[in-house]
Amino acid sequence: MVVMSRLPFTQGIEMEVQVVDEKGRLLRGAFLLQVWKRLMENALRNLQKAVAAAPPEVAGKLLGVSFKEKERRGKRLPYVAVSYKTPQGVAEIDVFGPDPNVSQITWILELVTPPCESMGELEWWIKTLYNVAYASLPSGCFLISIGFNPIEEEYRSGVTFGDHYHIGGMRKQDIPAIYNMIRAFIPHMIALTANSPFIKESVTGVVRVQGKGKITILGKDCIRDIRLRYNTNQVGPADKDHYIPYLESFDRKYFGKVVMREPPDDRYVDVFPFTDYGTIEVRVFDAQLSVARRLALVALLQALALKAVKTTGKGGRVPNVSSSVLIENREKAILYALLGKFFPDRRLQGRDAIYNASPSGVPYTKLFEAVKGMFEYIREEVEELGFQEYLKPFFISVYGSKRLEPPCSPADYLLYIYDSSGGNMNAVVHSLIEITRKYCTGPGDPVVEAFGEAEVETVEKPSSAVRVSMRAETAASMVAAGEKIPFVVEIGGEGVAQATLIAKVVLTERDEAVQTAVKKVTLSKGKPVKITSSQLPLTIPLKAFQGAKACRLRFTLKCDGVDTCEAETKQFKAIATPSIKITAENPPKMLVKGEKRELKVRVESKTPEFKEEHQIIVLAEKPEKTTTLLSKKTSLPAALSVPLPSSAEGEYTLRIQVSYMGEPIAEHRTPPIKVEKRVEPAKPAKPAVIAEKTKAEAATVKAEKPAAPPVTAPRRTEDALTREEKPKVKVVTKLTLPEPAKPMEATPQTSARTPSPPQPPIKTPSKASISKSPSVTRPSKPTSPSKQLAQPKTRAKRRVAERRKSAVGVRVSKAVDVSHVSLKPRVSVSGDVSTSIVKWGETCKAVFEVRNLNPEVPGPFLVEVMLEGEDERLLDCRELTVKKSEKLAYNVKAGRDVKGEQFTLSCRVLYDEAVLAECKTRSVRVVSLPAKDAIKVVGVECPSNVVASSTLIVKLKVNVKGVVNPVKLTISALTDTTAVREYVVGEGEHILPLPVKAWKEEGRHKLKVSLNVGGAKLYNKELTVHTLPPFPVTVTPINLDAKTPCAGSQLKYHFKIINAVKQQVEVKGEVHLLTLEGKREAKKKVDVKLKPRGEAELHGKIEVPPWLTGKYAYLQATLRAKTQKEGCNLTELSPIITITPPPSPLVKVTLANLPQILKEKEKVKLTVNVKKKVAAPIQVNLAATTLTSTQRILSEKIKQQEKTITITWKAPETQNSTIIQLKTEITVEGKQLPPETVQAPTQKIKLIKKP
Repeated sequence: MVVMSRLPFTQGIEMEVQVVDEKGRLLRGAFLLQVWKRLMENALRNLQKAVAAAPPEVAGKLLGVSFKEKERRGKRLPYVAVSYKTPQGVAEIDVFGPDPNVSQITWILELVTPPCESMGELEWWIKTLYNVAYASLPSGCFLISIGFNPIEEEYRSGVTFGDHYHIGGMRKQDIPAIYNMIRAFIPHMIALTANSPFIKESVTGVVRVQGKGKITILGKDCIRDIRLRYNTNQVGPADKDHYIPYLESFDRKYFGKVVMREPPDDRYVDVFPFTDYGTIEVRVFDAQLSVARRLALVALLQALALKAVKTTGKGGRVPNVSSSVLIENREKAILYALLGKFFPDRRLQGRDAIYNASPSGVPYTKLFEAVKGMFEYIREEVEELGFQEYLKPFFISVYGSKRLEPPCSPADYLLYIYDSSGGNMNAVVHSLIEITRKYCTGPGDPVVEAFGEAEVETVEKPSSAVRVSMRAETAASMVAAGEKIPFVVEIGGEGVAQATLIAKVVLTERDEAVQTAVKKVTLSKGKPVKITSSQLPLTIPLKAFQGAKACRLRFTLKCDGVDTCEAETKQFKAIATPSIKITAENPPKMLVKGEKRELKVRVESKTPEFKEEHQIIVLAEKPEKTTTLLSKKTSLPAALSVPLPSSAEGEYTLRIQVSYMGEPIAEHRTPPIKVEKRVEPAKPAKPAVIAEKTKAEAATVKAEKPAAPPVTAPRRTEDALTREEKPKVKVVTKLTLPEPAKPMEATPQTSARTPSPPQPPIKTPSKASISKSPSVTRPSKPTSPSKQLAQPKTRAKRRVAERRKSAVGVRVSKAVDVSHVSLKPRVSVSGDVSTSIVKWGETCKAVFEVRNLNPEVPGPFLVEVMLEGEDERLLDCRELTVKKSEKLAYNVKAGRDVKGEQFTLSCRVLYDEAVLAECKTRSVRVVSLPAKDAIKVVGVECPSNVVASSTLIVKLKVNVKGVVNPVKLTISALTDTTAVREYVVGEGEHILPLPVKAWKEEGRHKLKVSLNVGGAKLYNKELTVHTLPPFPVTVTPINLDAKTPCAGSQLKYHFKIINAVKQQVEVKGEVHLLTLEGKREAKKKVDVKLKPRGEAELHGKIEVPPWLTGKYAYLQATLRAKTQKEGCNLTELSPIITITPPPSPLVKVTLANLPQILKEKEKVKLTVNVKKKVAAPIQVNLAATTLTSTQRILSEKIKQQEKTITITWKAPETQNSTIIQLKTEITVEGKQLPPETVQAPTQKIKLIKKP
């Protein structure tokens, strides 16, 4: 039934509609003539059929429907006309026909409503004319309702599509005031209605949609209104010197002189107040996407017109906005719609200053802010006319919703569709065809349907007791946590009242308060109150967020518990978390007991905004105790020397902690440091006396010399060899040598595949030195007693010299101290993927190559390979010995290994915990499967019997597999009415409910159920349903108090059960909370008795289980109603709800005494603290996971609100050094809580294999 809301002025609309083929192309040539012939032949019959069922208000005015031809520009054109009663008399109106006034390329279908006196009458005509057009179109032709055809290659004069609004029925003396009021807000209304962003099958810039949290639509360099951008002949003029003027009187001559156009061409402007029908024609709007948006425009125009009449009736004056300001704002609205910059008219003062700033004094900087001000300006008229519901499509564009970040004009919504389709214009055209069909013939608006209803904010709510104004400003440009934010708030008021000032520091990107302060203030007439930061300190809390963020101050004044007014400051940058770099220079791995040594520590700040002193604490942590080595408060940067403890044997780790304002902000741990007892070397036995012998005896010594022990010294460089001196060597007798002492330090690593070079000549000691040496390893080659060879400078000369040596004598070697020599490993790593685009289900191959640039150190190296996408995952961790190079290959399957829309792989090589090299592949984009392959309808649930006129619940079982991003599914069902619901779903099985009104008549009926994706029909089925006689008990739909309840909260609901018979009715049943997966998660019983002709309003609460975070759900009431003689089943649904994470974690788990490095089989004592907010018992599972195994550390059922558990964990065995990930899992009633509800550590620990 159409509700007839009376309008203060008559309203008519001329709607220009595109007639296109299946590809969205405008009709031309012979095909155009054929289509128009069929279209007009059918239109008369279809309109006559439609008006036969017109509501009384329309039927009483409609005198007849006829077909006629008119000559226009030398052509005989057909029209369908109606004779209609208007307040000015009977008028004949061409309601259906072509409009070739300006276009010689194609014909525009023009649908014209008669002048209507109510919203319901106007709504009926819009829907009826569109329905007639659809019923009359030949097969293969479609309608699109936007301002410019997206397929057109260029702008052509006249080939644009707009809606022209005629306001009439006013007194002639009121026309200038109404015209002036509409003129003042033309840029605002263009920004609200622009919807032609496409040309040449594309956009004019770059579209970016951000989907984290609320959806934000950004279109860099995207023109929002191409129709107005290039159309300068039928609208405008876009020139500040010739723009439509402010009218002091009803003077057409003056008007024509300013716009530089003679009658009748002076009507081709934005607003024309001199029509032949006595109306004001507004010509500037694009053809709108829906009936709802056309009615919203009517509500806006009517309220502005009423405001003008009331203002002048009280002796006031409509704001005279300068043409230069209007042109600047008009241009920004055409280019950027609601995101355009707003230029104020600073000439406006007093009451008219509301055009430039909010009632609380905050200047408008963007057009969407100015549009909010326009709504506030006409709020009284909107409420008087009862038009709040009609303005909802505009409210979501300006205020946004739970899912949408404002602003979002219709053009921005079309950019969103373009981005969602991947830039596929065919998909966009199909969406436009479907949007026009659905929303120009029925209820609803596509933007509201896509993102939910608007969250309307109130700019100012004056209290009946006191009227106040408030202004706030800040001088801050950058503020660090802990600093006072400078501000001044001035409050002026009339009357005297005690008020409460609520001050908030608001994070702009989330519109979330990070700090709140409250102060009581006393308001007095004529005495402004000034509040500063010294009276009401506001700061940024430490660690409130990461990085530099935009913030602002918001002040709300409450009088008698009512929000009276609000003011905001400009934005400023804030930084809440300091960034600290801690460097420990070469911490030792081992100390000798009693050794005195210091560790150099440097602490630097990357955030100089934090100017207070930092507290630096250095702790030595042992398993049994923790000792503080240093505690110092200092400014940064700071260089410190920390004495290392070595008084007792054992192992400890240094923890360097930096705090700011008492809060820990950074921490660094060194590798474990061992303290060992000093080991003294054993003294060798004294050698026998050496006597000189003959050469023959010396040769005997040479033959009997023992085998050389392993080399203990590293290879020396040639320069080192040349510096060796060659001493004289005596010919000695046979020598008995002692066993060599074991070296005290480990031999440095050398390459197993590199042969040891020849040992360089070593100085031969004298007799005395031989007898005292503890490190004799083998006798040397004998040398000539007669010659002393000089040290050669080249390798060739050295070889010649060695050949000349005498064969007699003994060469004795000392053990060389090599503890100062370090062989530095050098490696490189490179890698890439086989493709940059992979379809869901396909495999992408990645190959990394690790090259050893210093073969002297072949490893082993620790290689970590990470898979980085929506979630970071360790793909491989292994020890690798690399002689020359090694290749590592991995297969990553999209949909199995990665779930996100893109991913990369990274590889890093570590040696002794230091990163030697790392590499990252190029990004790989994952593409969804086509909709026909990804979406399958498994079945349909539908009752076989349903009570007439009750709610019939149809449930589609849909399996979605192979999509990267959630897809939008449109389900429709047709009975006497059409029901449509849209769902945005991801991968998995879903059961999607659709409530539809059952048939009014009894008998067997065919229920048509269909599923569309992006305008393409994927599923269509007919079901047979038997309609039972009407039952005297009805149930209203379930209403909820929240559309996005938090997990773990109580969801309030209410609905009515109405008894229409004169006897008592008993109703029993249940209200279930169901997810779209079809699972029943919670329920409440219903048991009520209804009095004869009585009704009961049921209110209840149902707990939202915490494990449903991030899921979609709904309530379903399944009831059984019984009278004394009969009974029936009744079902009703609630709207779909999105379950959001709780404001704070429901479970917090903390671990203490957790090391960063563990040896296999090492035992560690861990302290686990668990705090929970949920009432039910929880199961806490803590597991240590590697790539090959999972070890459960803890499994505990906890009933208390807080519990501390101490456990001993033995590290697992390992073949190679690897990484352990500690993961915490919390379950309630056997169901795992999602990460958003749990605060638990996921820490990596290096596991080292014992030598």
